[in-house]
Amino acid sequence: MIKVKNISNDYILNDVSFEVSKGQLVCVVGESGSGKSTLLNTIAGFEVPNVGSVYLRNEDVTSLNVQQRKVGMVFQTPSLFGHMTVGQNLRFANNTLTTSEQEALLARVGLQDYRQSWPHELSVGQQQLVALLRAIAYGADVILLDEPFANLDITLRQQLRTEMLTLLKQEKITALMVTHDCEDALAMADHIIVMDDGAIIQQGTSQQLFERPETIFVAKFFGPVQILNKEIAAFFGHHMPEEGILIVRDEDINVTKDEKSGYMACLVDNCTFQGKTSLLYLSSDVMQQAMRVQAVCGGDIPSVGDTVFLNLERVMHCQS
Repeated sequence: MIKVKNISNDYILNDVSFEVSKGQLVCVVGESGSGKSTLLNTIAGFEVPNVGSVYLRNEDVTSLNVQQRKVGMVFQTPSLFGHMTVGQNLRFANNTLTTSEQEALLARVGLQDYRQSWPHELSVGQQQLVALLRAIAYGADVILLDEPFANLDITLRQQLRTEMLTLLKQEKITALMVTHDCEDALAMADHIIVMDDGAIIQQGTSQQLFERPETIFVAKFFGPVQILNKEIAAFFGHHMPEEGILIVRDEDINVTKDEKSGYMACLVDNCTFQGKTSLLYLSSDVMQQAMRVQAVCGGDIPSVGDTVFLNLERVMHCQS
């Protein structure tokens, strides 16, 4: 449904190629300035690539304008027309929609009672749902989403993610979403593309990128990691690779105050309680420098000066 082939754009995008199959939701992730929004705008037709092609529904649309590409857009800030009611916003996208059809569409996300409401009377999350419904009413089978949850608090963000994903899958819509938030991508995507400096550096399923990152950049994007020195690696029975590094995710570091065979004895240099986890700075004769660990310690929170015992449940190899 979406095919991007060797796209380059004014030194922002660098030979970007990928495909999105029918009904897939693909997330493009990366830090600010990585080129992900430029990529989305190029697919939508707001920007024209210097090199390469964009295909939608097996048609080369590189030279077509935005209207001719017939894609739906959901932006970071809700883009409803403030002078129109919710129903009128839907009818603007499709002027054949009857009142009952508008209400049926709104009922898909529990907003059937808001047809005559003004956008400012809705929450930001509700406005984003209506923006998505408007794209569906338009008849778009390809929808592009640009940071749609950026202005939401954590609870509403999680709720809206679920509602949007359910709606997209029910409608069998092909969607491409850009985000800088790894949780959005892990929770929603069938496939994730990681970008840095205008290029794709790795892509795959959520599990593949989380468990088998090819570079330290990708590994860190999906959560805190520790780089192991050769002494720590050797203590736990790992050999340092000739190329690359060994890393471990914080959730794969087990810390306990009970002495156990095969665990490394460490001194707690600093400890900050953070609710479900505690931030520990640990040192030992094996380490060259203190290790920062976000650990689940249960009810037995260590204090500065305590001895704790550390184990690594899973070690990964990646490029530096």
